[in-house]
Amino acid sequence: STVVRNFVRDFREQYKTDPSEQAFLGFDLAYTYLSGLMQFGTGLPGNMGRLETEGLHLNTRMEQVEEGSGFENRYYYILKYQDFDLLIKNPPESYFTTLDDEGSDSE
Repeated sequence: STVVRNFVRDFREQYKTDPSEQAFLGFDLAYTYLSGLMQFGTGLPGNMGRLETEGLHLNTRMEQVEEGSGFENRYYYILKYQDFDLLIKNPPESYFTTLDDEGSDSE
């Protein structure tokens, strides 16, 4: 995407090397929490469950693990090869509900 190309270009210009996976993840994590602070301000801790972002390498959909505990990123990709192309298929919203209802949300 254009955003990723711009990030790589700017990173190379600033640091004289290619960005590593950690550089992408670090940017995305900072972007997630700074976006949350911009959107919710000091109310971010009480609104973590509403925090969703699209990053360069990592998208987030924060959900509380259980009442009184922390949050985890529940966003993921489903990848599919079709006609020699790699396609990203995000599951429908109802898929998360189905996993939670079955009590088995880990693979």
